[in-house]
Amino acid sequence: MAQPYKIKSGADITVKSEAVTQNVTFEQITSWSFAAEFKDTIQNEVAYYDGLTLDTTNGRIRANGNSAQLNEGTKIIIPVSGKCTISVEAYQAAYALYTIGGEAASTTTAVTTYRYDSKEQVQ
Repeated sequence: MAQPYKIKSGADITVKSEAVTQNVTFEQITSWSFAAEFKDTIQNEVAYYDGLTLDTTNGRIRANGNSAQLNEGTKIIIPVSGKCTISVEAYQAAYALYTIGGEAASTTTAVTTYRYDSKEQVQ
């Protein structure tokens, strides 16, 4: 799976009747937030958000003020490459009702950490 990138600088250009050269700088996305930026409801489809694959074929993701509600059956596929540590933070520990890499998240702390060392995508 390709790693996601976003434009860091050089996205805007003005052309005034002559040749123009524009430098664009990209940076790899390694952190995602569903708090402020996510404003959608996605249900019964596969969609994409900043390089994440959101599989809501059997679930739903819904913006919920300063967080997002993920229903049972929703899969978020995180594009990773090589060995790394993935940390997922729930709104509150009691709402960490998900699995990562097949392991249940802790409901005693809001952050669950998963050590990734495989070539498979993490769901």
